[in-house]
Amino acid sequence: VHKAKGREFDIVIALPSSSTHPYSFIDTIVTSIFESKGIDLKDEITEESIRVNFVAFTRAKKELNIITDLTHVDDFHWDENLSDIEVDDVTDTNTSSVSDYRLTEAYSLFLGGKFTEAEKLLKSEDPWLMERIVSYFKNVDHFSWSSVMTHTDEFLMKNILGVNSYSRRPGGGSGEGAKFGNEVHPAFEKILNNKAKPEDFSGDVKRALKNGLAALKDLENDYPGLKLEGIEVKVKLPLKSVVKYNRDDLLFKGKIDALYKHDSGYLEVDWKTGKKDSDEKVTVYKRQLSVYKKMYSIDKKIPENEITTCVIFVALRGVISTGRFGWSAHIGKRDAQVFKTFERHLQKVLEWRKDTKKFIKEFIEVQVNHPLILVLQHKLKKELRHRKSKSKK
Repeated sequence: VHKAKGREFDIVIALPSSSTHPYSFIDTIVTSIFESKGIDLKDEITEESIRVNFVAFTRAKKELNIITDLTHVDDFHWDENLSDIEVDDVTDTNTSSVSDYRLTEAYSLFLGGKFTEAEKLLKSEDPWLMERIVSYFKNVDHFSWSSVMTHTDEFLMKNILGVNSYSRRPGGGSGEGAKFGNEVHPAFEKILNNKAKPEDFSGDVKRALKNGLAALKDLENDYPGLKLEGIEVKVKLPLKSVVKYNRDDLLFKGKIDALYKHDSGYLEVDWKTGKKDSDEKVTVYKRQLSVYKKMYSIDKKIPENEITTCVIFVALRGVISTGRFGWSAHIGKRDAQVFKTFERHLQKVLEWRKDTKKFIKEFIEVQVNHPLILVLQHKLKKELRHRKSKSKK
């Protein structure tokens, strides 16, 4: 299944990976050892099974057949709108299947402290890295807020190679923060759809939900007639309608956490679960909402001055956990100016797409003291030298 990531097939027959299996005496001993170290193997196995099944199920273009017995059939919930599931971008199949597998293995080795083995795997002789970069820019058909990055190392790792956990600072990933956010957002969706109450949740999620609702209650004073218009509102437009771009080959996608209508217009709300509402973070998130504001304005033909943006931090807390969460709301007041910054960032990405050599050159020159980046820079330099010597012959 891992080798099929990045590829698509008309018909897929899948035998789901199961997280349950009969435990032997040795399994019980090993599990106990890991549990004594604070590691729940059952959770790890379950999460891996879910990831494997997701990759397998989303390979199908026309028909998906899942083989299971009646005792497990209730484990699967079917949605008629399977086409709405967003899967990873399909790039050149000959390149992506090989490089995805190689990168996954190398990154696992790197996280396990096996730096020499990871380096050896990434430095293999075939020119997989350059091919992958070229293939990505050739085949990409859309961009989103999260995919617009101006640092080549982040763009390569997250967009082209699919390592979303990459951080410029080794060990500086945000796995826990992302996990918490992934719990809070669907919880808000259930509550706003009147399918749940904060009391149905517990711990930090419950506290974050109560803060979000308190913030909305507070906003009702400033925006009379505030009424929910939509949740997880998806917007998709031709890129040329959002920024200066002359071709029809790219789309831009966005998603608004919650959209409200009030007596004087609309209010876009974005939930944030970060610990701090620093000026830098607030500025970045306001920029994100300024993009969604422009998109929604174009899509629904609503004047931009009738749309207000609001970033709500629902889980502000200190370094030391006290069990208390604070909240803050930040209204966007300079959306037009803020959007221009985003447009400059996007134009840089479009320049890379137009001239892949420029991206490769900038990546090789970027100074980031990260072991994986240093290895990949060395790999690209080697591939370039090989290509030049080959062309001379």
